[in-house]
Amino acid sequence: MIRVALVHEYRLFADALIYYIKSMNQVELVCSGEDAEEALRATDWDQIDVLITGIDIKPKGGKWIVNQVKARNPRIKTIAFSMYDRTKTERMFPNLEVFDAFMEMKMSMDEFEQTLKNVVGKLQPQFFSLPQYDSVAEEAKTAVEDFNLTEHQLRVFELIADNKENHQIAEELGVSYNTIKTHVRRLYTRLGVNNRGAVMKLAFELGVKKS
Repeated sequence: MIRVALVHEYRLFADALIYYIKSMNQVELVCSGEDAEEALRATDWDQIDVLITGIDIKPKGGKWIVNQVKARNPRIKTIAFSMYDRTKTERMFPNLEVFDAFMEMKMSMDEFEQTLKNVVGKLQPQFFSLPQYDSVAEEAKTAVEDFNLTEHQLRVFELIADNKENHQIAEELGVSYNTIKTHVRRLYTRLGVNNRGAVMKLAFELGVKKS
């Protein structure tokens, strides 16, 4: 049995991974969450075989949480995901050898499962660039590609779709109210809308808002 902890802040992508993991044989999702610091406090890392996280997870990045986890249990294997292709990922996030594997935020179920087996099998670190999308992860990727959203704008888009107000978004993302106002204004421009209702309608149409 491969015991997995998932710590990833992008809800749509995390939902896709959770769906994948729960459908796999001999793989158990022990815990999942968005907050890296909370995960460090709440998880018994001696019971985890593989940590899955994001390269740029807040507050201090994927390399930080990996170093913290390995200090608690050096045998843990790690997989990090990036929204970017290999060239851009390596340029933006040097020293990726801290991870046992790193992948783009797109994959098929079979390829993701094989990655887990490769990591647990102690193969050399490698970059997996995979051609197929899960339907949930694809929606997030489509929003980024069609509207050229940044990762921060995609996160704000998701939170607006969840009917969060600006002050709630600012609190959740750990930034100032004025910063969120700027993100929302730029998001409106990228999406070609001029009010919150139009954002939520578009979110529903794209599948970012499910109901």
